Amino acid sequence: MTSAVVLAGRLWAHIDEGKWEEARTLLADDFRADWPQTEEEVLGADRYIKVTRELLSGARCILLEAAGADDWATTRVLIDKGDRMLWAISFWNARDGKLLDAVEYFPVPKEPKFESH
Repeated sequence: MTSAVVLAGRLWAHIDEGKWEEARTLLADDFRADWPQTEEEVLGADRYIKVTRELLSGARCILLEAAGADDWATTRVLIDKGDRMLWAISFWNARDGKLLDAVEYFPVPKEPKFESH
């Protein structure tokens, strides 16, 4: 069995390389992604790949860190879309060699509100 950390790392590598079919093979058919910031949920592996491809095609997705154990993982990815940078902070669950679901946050870099803290 492949750990969730390995699966999530491979998924981001495939997304970065534009290997959408390979990315799809890592997801369970009934994969679900929750995006709390926008109150969206993406239901199904095919839909997740379609939406992710529309949003990230051509972007550099640089895996900065991945941690977890067995069936769960978390990843932090820097996304370089050329005209802007953002991060993806993702929490993954896996079973039987497939990613089952994710909760993903996409914080956007902002200037500090205060000069010193």
